[in-house]
Parts: sequence; C-alpha cells; structure tokens
Amino acid sequence: EYSEKVYTLYGHQIAVRTVMKDMVNPPAGFENAFKALEDYYYAYLDLTDLVINVKGTYKSFSEEISAADKEWGKKYDTVSLYVK
Repeated sequence: EYSEKVYTLYGHQIAVRTVMKDMVNPPAGFENAFKALEDYYYAYLDLTDLVINVKGTYKSFSEEISAADKEWGKKYDTVSLYVK
C-alpha cells in the first residue's frame, strides 16, 4: 500500500513538472507571481522527495518533514497573495 502511494506521489511530481515547464515565460507584469509559484514548486519537491526517498532515523525524518512542511506552507501563503 505504501509503495502504491509513493508511486502515485511520484506521478503527481511528473505532472506538476510538466505544467511548470509550460509556464517558463510568464506574461509581463506576472514575473513576481511566477517567482512565488516557482518557489512553491521547489518547496513541494523538497517535501514530496522526503516522502518518496525516506531515509535516516525516525527523529531526523520527523524533523526534516516538519521543516519542509513549514517551508511549503510559507510558500503557499506567498502564492495565495497572487490568486484571486
């Protein structure tokens, strides 16, 4: 069951990567929004990579996942400023 969820998560990473590649050149006036979205994307990758490639002790994993989740949340808050 875990392997299936990891495989699904990896598939989501690929789908999101495809969308990000299509958004390389933001329209004039949207550069800051794109930068915020790009930062959010990298925070998403950091978080999901931790889940896909579990390593370390329970304690170190918990600390890393907590920090990555917090960072992802901050980036989400920034992106949400640009979404109406």
